Amino acid sequence: MSGDTGFSDEPVGASGGDVASGALRGMGMVSPFDTQSVDQFHHGAETFKQLAVDGQFAVNEEAMRAYTRVCDKYIDGWDELRSEARWLAQPAPMGSSEFAKQIAEYNAKVAAGDERLLIPNLELTYEGFPKMKDGLAIARRNYDETEAAAEQALTGFERE
Repeated sequence: MSGDTGFSDEPVGASGGDVASGALRGMGMVSPFDTQSVDQFHHGAETFKQLAVDGQFAVNEEAMRAYTRVCDKYIDGWDELRSEARWLAQPAPMGSSEFAKQIAEYNAKVAAGDERLLIPNLELTYEGFPKMKDGLAIARRNYDETEAAAEQALTGFERE
């Protein structure tokens, strides 16, 4: 193991390693109130998984478990809150005045009034986390394969 990535001695294309680490950092920066951060995270999760499939990076067991716990927390939390979040799409009884009704309708619209507000952003974020988990599992296998290849190379070198 060497280099700044901490993943392996195998050369990693700067774009692959940078994108993978950027996607992992993006896990903590996504906000359901910021459509741009949701889009970036969702795209990053897809790219992250593809980079792992392409063998562009690897992670050790400890890193995989830590990031997988983050993914599981979001997935489990959203599964539990999904039905409750739907209530946000309903205007709350805030009073009988016209102003109160307008505020209640506005709040419901902010939650789910179009395809890119709170609830849709939460769902799009949710879709990214299983992709991240898949990418992490693949990257972990990449790490094992890199380690096995290094061991074989060293064993062959020692025999010479």
